[in-house]
Amino acid sequence: MTLPYRMEVYWDEDYWAAEFPELPGLVAGADTWEELERETLDAKRAWFEHMLELGRPIPLPRGGDAYSGNLRVRMPKSLHAQAARAAAREGVSLNTFLVTAIAQALGQRPPAEPPRAAALGSGRTAAGI
Repeated sequence: MTLPYRMEVYWDEDYWAAEFPELPGLVAGADTWEELERETLDAKRAWFEHMLELGRPIPLPRGGDAYSGNLRVRMPKSLHAQAARAAAREGVSLNTFLVTAIAQALGQRPPAEPPRAAALGSGRTAAGI
């Protein structure tokens, strides 16, 4: 249960949901972000127990691609300038500003209030709990 399985977390109308693409049928849901961790652990425990009872194999996590953490991005000069000005206003480096913006866009931090479903589009993002 402690292996690094990929978890996709998303807001679904009125509750938080978590799915594990590598573990078919394993899903969890909770009304609040804080409850989601407990619900996810309970669902994983039950899923693993059920698979063992049935004698079914439990897949290993898929090996992820190795990422260096370095990324070269091309963007219009005007966007670069806007981002640099925004970073300066916030008193952070351009790198910190861009990393924070990407993390927020990917849902790495729970929003102050749940996003609207329409804003999510296909909406599923990876997030660690």
